[in-house]
Amino acid sequence: MLEHAGYLPGISEDEIEWKILNFGPDEASLEVLVPVLTDRQMTDLSKRVHLACRENLKNRPVMEIVDIIDRTVSRLLDRQDVFRMKAEKLLPVVTGYDAEMVRLGLTRFLKTFRKPELTKFLAEDFTNAQILDAFQPLIKGGFGRVFGPDLLAHVWAGNVPGLPLWSLVGGLLVKAGNIGKVSSAEPLFAGWFAHALVEVAPEIADCLAVVWWKGGDADREQVLFSQADVVLAYGGTEALKQIRDRLPITSRFLGYGHKISFGLISRAALDTRKAQPTAHKAARDVAEYDQQGCYSPHLFFVERGGRISPREFADYLAHELACLEKRYPRRTLSITET
Repeated sequence: MLEHAGYLPGISEDEIEWKILNFGPDEASLEVLVPVLTDRQMTDLSKRVHLACRENLKNRPVMEIVDIIDRTVSRLLDRQDVFRMKAEKLLPVVTGYDAEMVRLGLTRFLKTFRKPELTKFLAEDFTNAQILDAFQPLIKGGFGRVFGPDLLAHVWAGNVPGLPLWSLVGGLLVKAGNIGKVSSAEPLFAGWFAHALVEVAPEIADCLAVVWWKGGDADREQVLFSQADVVLAYGGTEALKQIRDRLPITSRFLGYGHKISFGLISRAALDTRKAQPTAHKAARDVAEYDQQGCYSPHLFFVERGGRISPREFADYLAHELACLEKRYPRRTLSITET
């Protein structure tokens, strides 16, 4: 099975060198072709996205962009849509996660980017979202307007399917031109989203791109980073430090590294009626994407004094995890993960 990754406006597939990434139990179940751009192609692509952002995105009302994203996500929620069918079929092969877990996880995740939620995102950062469109009165007096970067470069991780949407959608909402580098661990979803978005709104086809290069390729990174106003990256501490050190002084860096998440179980939830449902929810948080999510709890602090003791709650949690293991079998771990 063969699948192309990425989204490269203005560049013909015949002009691109492609590298094959193999996925699946026998390392041949799925072959993903990822684009390897030359320095000139990357520079031209950056300029194209930068120019298109100024011409086709900056003057577009923010609520129109919200509508475009909402219609795109609506497509991806439709299980008969070609991109959704690809996601359900191929992401379990690429990631190793259980197919049913991927299907349910995608639906829950994509609902986060529907129109009501997108307007909440805007309200959290901007009291008046229209400040992205024109000067608006400020509470403290005067008028203000918000301008997003002309070119936002993303370096995405591949631990959870769909992760690139967080920063890509955020970049679109602030009317930035976006170029994202996908991970070799999961190179497909961002490109599918980009293609679906462009089918919904072809007028912004040149305002984003999805590229690939081998992690740690400093020369390839430098070509894009030198063009970007802001570089946003997910990764480990050392990887983020290396990226930050390579950036020109004129570029802003936003890094999102490893974190530990934990849960708190109050004694109010530890009675004979609430303890089991609470343990079930806690187990679902742990089991989803095999504890690889950004908010996956790695430990729980359980308050003493409830009718169910912390040790008894641990037994409940162990039972729920054992049940979920049968329903959503854990993927095979690599040596570094065990």
